Amino acid sequence: MFVDLEPNAVVFGDSNTWAFGPAWVDTLVRKGWPRSQVVLVYRSGTTPRHWLPREHPLYHAGHGVMFEHAESGRPSIHDALSPTTELVIIGLGGNMKPGTRDDASADALLQVVTRLAPLARIVWRGTPPSTATPSGQVANRATRAGRHQRNGMLKERLSAQGFELLGERVSSSQSRLYVDVLAMHATGPAPSVQPLATGRDVDLEAEQALLASLRSDRWAKDEVAVRGPWTSFVRARDAKPSHVPRDAAADLVAIVAERGALETCRKPPRLPLRATVVDPKALVREGGPRFRAVRGAQLPQGGTVLLEKWSGRYGHVLDGQTKQPLGWTMRSNLELAKPR
Repeated sequence: MFVDLEPNAVVFGDSNTWAFGPAWVDTLVRKGWPRSQVVLVYRSGTTPRHWLPREHPLYHAGHGVMFEHAESGRPSIHDALSPTTELVIIGLGGNMKPGTRDDASADALLQVVTRLAPLARIVWRGTPPSTATPSGQVANRATRAGRHQRNGMLKERLSAQGFELLGERVSSSQSRLYVDVLAMHATGPAPSVQPLATGRDVDLEAEQALLASLRSDRWAKDEVAVRGPWTSFVRARDAKPSHVPRDAAADLVAIVAERGALETCRKPPRLPLRATVVDPKALVREGGPRFRAVRGAQLPQGGTVLLEKWSGRYGHVLDGQTKQPLGWTMRSNLELAKPR
């Protein structure tokens, strides 16, 4: 049973999280995490916009409210993210369209995640390489180029948000890491070259030629093709040359874990936590299970409170000076200060 006051990890993303998600979970369990404390949710075709709260101006309703989607007996992403969340792993990017509102949605999603889980290490898994279908069809040029464009766009956005690249040159000292899957891949397979393989000179040359043709592209111009540490031959799990199978995903996750990207302290934070009220309409509510709003009562924007406990998306707060109980409010109304 998930316990929201104990350390937890949250993993979510798009269709490739079908493969990467279980690999992340299994790896964390082997490292000692209780499986019940690792939350995994994914949905094919999603972008960061689908994982925003419904009231966010960038939210896209095409897949429902994924931020509030909960599997049977499991919390939603909204409810799981909290001050006890030690690790957040996001696998989004393959469905994003550079030059659209998708660009800003990564920043918006990070703001939401860090407000609810300010102590968590955030690992963002980048776009996976284009692959060959089980029948041997290699991804076409547009698919391969699109991967690099999305990867370049994400790296640009996330580096501005303090993310360190975890790629060919690996370092994991930061609290925000971008797993540059394309830079970690051995490249390949090359189109029209049999037998299909990965990491040969001909595969590397084909990828380098593709990138040379993209030097004037806004996002792909700085991408490079190298023989990275992830050498698995990625043959797609289905008819699309874009879905990584679980065995190949497990290989990559093992490399990432070996290099320290998943290390956390797994200790509950000392409560109460100081927070600032950031929402101008931070309603005061009664306790659960319904958390009804108290008529005419709300917390002043900019005020300081102490978060002493929470239940799902609601937190119980005290006055920051007197420590007198103020009632319950949505945790998204608060911006928590990191402990010194």
